[in-house]
Amino acid sequence: MNSGIAKKILQVVFIFFCLSVLVPAVVAAGTQSVSLTPATLSGAPGDTIRIGMTYENDAGKTTGIGIRIHFDSRVFSSAAFEDLYGEGCIASDATPRNDTEDLDGDADTDKYLAVAWVGVRGDWPSFLALPLTLGKMILPVRPDAATGATKLNVTTAGTAAGHQFLGAGAVISIR
Repeated sequence: MNSGIAKKILQVVFIFFCLSVLVPAVVAAGTQSVSLTPATLSGAPGDTIRIGMTYENDAGKTTGIGIRIHFDSRVFSSAAFEDLYGEGCIASDATPRNDTEDLDGDADTDKYLAVAWVGVRGDWPSFLALPLTLGKMILPVRPDAATGATKLNVTTAGTAAGHQFLGAGAVISIR
């Protein structure tokens, strides 16, 4: 693993740990959710799929969130983030990671991209109202991709203290 990426991951984990200890009174328990939008779409070999990421939190402002978007590299040749919400964005993968630990519990997805946002005063996101568009994920469909359905799954890399996570993925039909 690249030492720069490992260092960023440790920084994110440390920040979330500190915030969960130092700012618990600011954070109300609730559910943080990230949904891919639209939930279903289609594409053909050689196409580029763009899918949005929408954030909701039923308890208002928090100390941030970290997410992973999982995909099948037999269908998509790569993946990248585009137009990420800038406030508090402390880390985002530039290249996909191998999902060797099967973090989403789906054997068909073998790669993922991760991104994290932090609000040190427990006021994230402070500039925009919810629901919040976090950005887009860009996925080029392999020219040799088989027809059929493939899933994009959303998991958490860290939530605000006292919060649960709900990830809503998407199904992409390759025609």
